[in-house]
Amino acid sequence: MMQAAAPHLMEAWTVNHIVHLEQIRATAAEARWSLAIADAAGHLVFAESDFESMLCAEWPASRHIVLPAPMYDNIFGTNQNRYAGRTFIATGTPSRSLWFLKARRRHPVDSLTAREREIAQLIAQGMTHKEIARRLGIAPATVRNHAQAILKRADVHNNAELTTQLKRAGY
Repeated sequence: MMQAAAPHLMEAWTVNHIVHLEQIRATAAEARWSLAIADAAGHLVFAESDFESMLCAEWPASRHIVLPAPMYDNIFGTNQNRYAGRTFIATGTPSRSLWFLKARRRHPVDSLTAREREIAQLIAQGMTHKEIARRLGIAPATVRNHAQAILKRADVHNNAELTTQLKRAGY
């Protein structure tokens, strides 16, 4: 009896995880995330082909049955649940004994510091330099200097392009 039920249970398990991945995709669509599932030991249970190609680009010599140690350590071993590599960004969300992973290729705005990203997000919300300065407790000239550095580092020419890049990157 158990042998007859096993394939059906495996199929139900697979369908359940695919449904969960589709829910993740619905919230991650704008940033173009690729999805995967790993167990607590970092073994990939499922990975979309683009997820696998990102792993190959970051670690060409590695077989990707198990997540590479730097990625595993950053996602599973820290409170950040995030890996920022050379070529892609990945995050993980635990769910019982599995981790649901999503990854996307790096964008120029990923190189911004935390403070620059904070200011960039306020600029994207339409705040003026004076309003940002007041909110953050810094001088408007400091905001202006940050804004110039942000545009250069993000490789954009104006605030509209910056807003688009932030949205594409999922910030």
